[in-house]
Amino acid sequence: FERLRQIPGAKVAGISHPPVNSFVVPQLKAHVERSDTAFPVIDFLVTADYFHTIEAKLLEGRDIADRDTHGQPPVAVVNQTLARLLWPGEDPLHKHFGLAGIHEGTPVEVVGVIKDIPFRSADTKEEAVVYTSFLQQPDLIHGPFGNMFGQMTFVMRGRPAQDLLKAARQAVGEVDQRHPVSSEFTV
Repeated sequence: FERLRQIPGAKVAGISHPPVNSFVVPQLKAHVERSDTAFPVIDFLVTADYFHTIEAKLLEGRDIADRDTHGQPPVAVVNQTLARLLWPGEDPLHKHFGLAGIHEGTPVEVVGVIKDIPFRSADTKEEAVVYTSFLQQPDLIHGPFGNMFGQMTFVMRGRPAQDLLKAARQAVGEVDQRHPVSSEFTV
C-alpha cells in the first residue's frame, strides 16, 4: 500500500472487498450492537482516504485516516442507512456502537457518514454498511469470514490508466515477487 501511494499522480486506497457495481458483494456480515438493538451489517475494512479516492460523497465528518491505527480508539464511517437505523433523527457523529466479532467490547466511534453506495445484486433493498480502519483490526478476527480480512483490493485513480497499472505491477513486484497482482481492471 505504501509503495503504491508513492506512484506519481496516483490516488490509492484499499478495501477488504470492493462494494463497486462490478460484482455481487459477498455477504460478509458483522453485528452492530447498542444497548437496545442489534442487527446485521456489511462490514468493509478500508485504508486511509478510501472515500476521497473513489470520489464517494461524504455527507458529514471525515474519512478514515492514517492516524486510525491499532492501539487508537476504534472509529468507523457508516452509510446513511445505518445512521438512520441506529440514530433516527439524530446526528450520528461521535456516537458509539459495538461491532461484534471485530472490536468485541470496545465502543466504535462514528467519525463520518457516507452516502449509500449502491450494490449491484438481485437484492435491491438498502443495506446497513460500516467501514472500519484496516489498520485498527485486531490480530485475530472471529467468525466464519475471519480469513478474508487479510486480503486487500487496491483502488487507484489517475491518468493514463495503463501507466498506473504498469507502475502498480512494478511496485507490487518490488515489494514481493512471489505475490504478483492477481487481477486488474479499469473503469
